[in-house]
Amino acid sequence: MCIRDSSLECDTCRQEFASRNKLFKHLKESSCSVLAPDAKNIKIAIMFGYTPGERENAIQAILGALDSCRPEGAESYAQAGRGRAQTCATAHEQRSDPLLRQEAGACAVADVLSVGCERLPIQELTVLLNSKLPAQTRVFGCVEVPLDFHAEYACIRRYYEITVPTSAVFDPSQDHTPDLSSESRAKKHKASDGILGSNLSGGTGLESAAVRLGFFQRLKHLMRQFHSSNNNNVTNKKRWHNFTVGAVATDASVLRTVGRFQHVKTLRPEQDWATGSLLLLSCCADSFLVSMLRKMLSVIIAAAREFISQETFDYLLSDLGVLPEIPIPELSSSKSILMLAEVQFNKKFLEPMVELAKQSAAAQQEFKQFRILSELADPSTISAEYSRFIEQDLIPWAQAVSCKPALELRGCELANLTEPPAVYHKVLSLLRDASRGGSWPRTTEARARLIQDGQSTSGDSFSLGLMPPPLKQPTANKVFPELMQAAFELEGFLFPGTREPSSTIAVNRNALFLPHTDNGAGAGQGISMIVALGDFIGGEVVVEGEAHQIRYSPVEFNGWTQRHWTLPFQGERFSLVFFTPLGCETNGLTLCSQLKPTVGELADL
Repeated sequence: MCIRDSSLECDTCRQEFASRNKLFKHLKESSCSVLAPDAKNIKIAIMFGYTPGERENAIQAILGALDSCRPEGAESYAQAGRGRAQTCATAHEQRSDPLLRQEAGACAVADVLSVGCERLPIQELTVLLNSKLPAQTRVFGCVEVPLDFHAEYACIRRYYEITVPTSAVFDPSQDHTPDLSSESRAKKHKASDGILGSNLSGGTGLESAAVRLGFFQRLKHLMRQFHSSNNNNVTNKKRWHNFTVGAVATDASVLRTVGRFQHVKTLRPEQDWATGSLLLLSCCADSFLVSMLRKMLSVIIAAAREFISQETFDYLLSDLGVLPEIPIPELSSSKSILMLAEVQFNKKFLEPMVELAKQSAAAQQEFKQFRILSELADPSTISAEYSRFIEQDLIPWAQAVSCKPALELRGCELANLTEPPAVYHKVLSLLRDASRGGSWPRTTEARARLIQDGQSTSGDSFSLGLMPPPLKQPTANKVFPELMQAAFELEGFLFPGTREPSSTIAVNRNALFLPHTDNGAGAGQGISMIVALGDFIGGEVVVEGEAHQIRYSPVEFNGWTQRHWTLPFQGERFSLVFFTPLGCETNGLTLCSQLKPTVGELADL
């Protein structure tokens, strides 16, 4: 694994460099160096909005408008690019993880662009910029900020809003009896949404206030399950790999902190509530992955309509859950709005950002109402689109995920486990000796990130056999030569003549692995084979959603391309993963024969 020195980064544009020389060359040749504190250079933060799909055009339009304000002879803002230290609260495509980019069809009323520039007339800048911008883009306010302000990295919380027709979530055939155990609770719900009316318990139609109250109570319960907090209301990061595209649980970017997910208001409540209104939902997080909020909405619809069980809901939100990709409804200006509605910044920049928010508030609401929400089509048209989405995409997905493995332990009691077949006795005995002897090698940092925390017995792992050059060979080869030879011989017993002997073995003890793919020692690898030994229940290996019981029952799979992970277990569980990284031309049995003289010499000492 290549570890980059995080200090070799330009403080202005955040570009990383492989050496100090390259960093210094960048500072000399770019305009980043001119942004050092002096009387001429400042940095400004611009809060702006744009209609769906117009983010890139909006940024370029604002930079172009800034050009008309720059001093004579100054570098063009629109053409300078990163040299002008331009950063945005929505992730910059050139610099950030692709999973964190804003979706192409999103809109905003609270995006923030920071630009290093010469001194400009800040007080008049908002009016000057708006006079040169198209109707799809609007600047709400401008303030001077410290030179170390970085709009993307200083933003600690982003609030997105999304619309959905009420009819997509509300199923009139379900029981929506509200919980009226507390009068104060009923009054609170009444006050929170103007459509509830004055009679919480009366009414005979589906649109009665009681039905609506019960519906919103259920919706609130579902949305609260997305919060990244424990029973003590301590906010934690969770893995959101199921709620984006092409990610696994071990990707660093899928660790996100999600805050409150809630119903903000009902749009067009004057129409038929069940079929003619729209729900405006809001969710906040430190950052959102691509498609994350839309996939969360799909799960809300599936759960509210009882297409999926609570068990499946919990599994989707767990670190171990990997299910077929969640379908999402189409994102368009007339059918569904995904909008950056609010941002919060590090308290270091509190004063200028509070001022920016005050400047922007009134213009934000006007732009949101008349340039974004007003463009939505009639709710009945949107409902028809969602009905097709539910029938054609969501229901088939829900039926598929209902068959996936659950998290609870399955199988017999530990006391009733069958004895291991004789072919495994020697390897199991050597594994237990290594485990008890105190010489079990320490797990590498890279592999430790793949192992789930919080097990009653901490899991660990090491390698035996060969690694391709230029990697160092496993030190465990000399510590456990007998175990290495017995394990490679076991592979031959299990697959006599039907599997090429492997060069490498991953030896795992009580390790609950997160969903991941192997890197083949950085070079790729052939087909893997895994088998588990010991006295345990549960602990199946899941390969692309299909669970395999591997206790004394080996399974082959492509560890390099197929996502795989471990289900929870109880008891003592060892597993051996046999594979051959690309570049390893010697198999394990040959290596053992080459090491025998060394083993003999060690025995004589």
